[in-house]
Amino acid sequence: MAEQVLDFGLGFPASQENDTTTELSLGLRFTISENAPCVGVEVLAPLILPSGPSPARAAIWDADDPSDALDIATFDWSTLTPGEWNRIYLDGGPLALVTTKIYVASYQTYERWAGTNGYSLPLTTGIITALSPNGYAKVGLPYGYPANVNAYTFGVSPVMDVTSAVEATVDAVMPAMTATGEASLTVSAQADGTTPALTAAVAASQTITATVSATMPATTAVITTVDTDVHPPSTGTVTRPDDGVVAVPRIGYP
Repeated sequence: MAEQVLDFGLGFPASQENDTTTELSLGLRFTISENAPCVGVEVLAPLILPSGPSPARAAIWDADDPSDALDIATFDWSTLTPGEWNRIYLDGGPLALVTTKIYVASYQTYERWAGTNGYSLPLTTGIITALSPNGYAKVGLPYGYPANVNAYTFGVSPVMDVTSAVEATVDAVMPAMTATGEASLTVSAQADGTTPALTAAVAASQTITATVSATMPATTAVITTVDTDVHPPSTGTVTRPDDGVVAVPRIGYP
């Protein structure tokens, strides 16, 4: 599975804010440019972890119908890595999202959270776009939809499964490579002819080689671009443990 999350860059701090009496639901509004399943929520844990709630909930919401979360991901703050991005997987498994909707990815916390004031939006990474304005919150109990916008952008992102998008890109490139290979076989067959035919085949072979050389860098560039937007764990796979939490240090994050 190829996963994709928003890349906020190195300027997004794991700062901590303190409010010892208030429970918060903090969220970020986003859209997607291709229909794809959401598999979880990525949270930037503050440098000092919150004491609760336990269990806490991350969630994906439909901004047009916020009466209930589309799905939640339960987790315990004590299992997250401070100052790093942590992926928390949805309890119900992959959730189908569409391009025509606005969604909110959120998480629940006491006391502390990570975020920044005045972050430049909108922000697009791959198929995900964080909208402007952003930074949505709900203060106090009960846990619910973060409807109130403010100046802060919170460290939270949907985790999208873009495997189908990667496969479609490869499928689009492969026919050209296959056709080039078939043409090369034709040139080889011509080598059994007379010297003039062989000379013509060699010239054609040079053309085919140039075609392959032109095709391969483009293929590499396409696949490299996809990989840049995907932040898999260091092992190359994601195994969902019983608590549903995997700490995934962000590529390039200090």
